[in-house]
Amino acid sequence: MAEPLFLDVEDILYIHRREIEFAGNKRTAAAAALTFLYLNGYIVNERHPEELADLVLALLRREVDREDVGQWFTDRCVPLAPSDL
Repeated sequence: MAEPLFLDVEDILYIHRREIEFAGNKRTAAAAALTFLYLNGYIVNERHPEELADLVLALLRREVDREDVGQWFTDRCVPLAPSDL
């Protein structure tokens, strides 16, 4: 099960989904999610350079649901070292 913080990140992407569909703001949605995580002391370790972009597109196409997105972030986020904050 996804941790609450990462479900919040999913909410950011979910809220942006409507904007993504109509305005093409995929990068904005991803940047908002990454900024939220950074401000909460986490970074995303992607398995390949386009993995987050692929996730945003899958959300747009409704291939993943909210819980899937939260779990994706749970699986890939690591805490920042105190010196990185």
